[in-house]
Amino acid sequence: MFFLSRIARKRRIWACLSIVAVLLAVLTGWMIHSNTVPTLTELRVTDENLPTAFNGLRIAHVSDLHDAEFGDSHAGTVALLEQAEPDLIFLTGDMVDRHPGRTDVALTLSFVEQAVAIAPCYYVTGNHEAGISAEDYAALEEGLQALGVTVLRNASVTVERGGQSVSIAGVDSPAFGTTGTSLEDWAALCEGRYTLLLAHHPEYVSRYAEAGADVVFSGHVHGGQFRLPFVGGLYGPGQGWFPTYDKGVYLISEETEQAHLVVSRGLGNSSIPVRFANRPEVILMVLESK
Repeated sequence: MFFLSRIARKRRIWACLSIVAVLLAVLTGWMIHSNTVPTLTELRVTDENLPTAFNGLRIAHVSDLHDAEFGDSHAGTVALLEQAEPDLIFLTGDMVDRHPGRTDVALTLSFVEQAVAIAPCYYVTGNHEAGISAEDYAALEEGLQALGVTVLRNASVTVERGGQSVSIAGVDSPAFGTTGTSLEDWAALCEGRYTLLLAHHPEYVSRYAEAGADVVFSGHVHGGQFRLPFVGGLYGPGQGWFPTYDKGVYLISEETEQAHLVVSRGLGNSSIPVRFANRPEVILMVLESK
């Protein structure tokens, strides 16, 4: 009996170890998948102030690429853009990575070259663009413009559709320390018409709303990097622990002004190379007039 009980005990131990091994294998596979296979997230904003000609406008929102490549020649990310069938593509900063040895302007431009073949692209800087060398940034901006991307450095353009128009504006990351980033400057960009604002940093959203922006597209937070059930993102630069704006759509009200904020979880990683419960994403934003 003692011999049989020892055998039974060993079997129970091996069974427990087998279960643990399977769970670890599943967790490892899930983590790899969650960090290497981006997803397309469809969101909608309904706004009665949106000019009716722009009802149904489809915008693909790409942020925080950080020189990441999902599949050969960006095949995974490009496939999501094609699936989104966007009218416009917004690139909201940190397309490159500032850390030494990781900046690859050519790799970023190879992605953008494919993106502009899908839809017109608009770009604003992030803090990582401010952290690379002047030569690398010049090569990036010149390369984007050569590909036909509209680079919005504290600037705006007018887009017309069906006899109506909206402004697409973009503000530099404050990391550049450039002029033209006061509340008055931002209000001038909005020009009193319906404005889609590209701004890498969501933590300034109250000022964007006060300036008159209607829909703000941001990134920077990486979804909080590590997402906890029923809690959300763990940490966001510029916001600290448990950031208020980490992913998705928010309605921001500032006295008589209000704006919708769209925050992308982004695609790449930077200082922290791993995400948890936080797949990289491309957002498809559909605008609707009420």
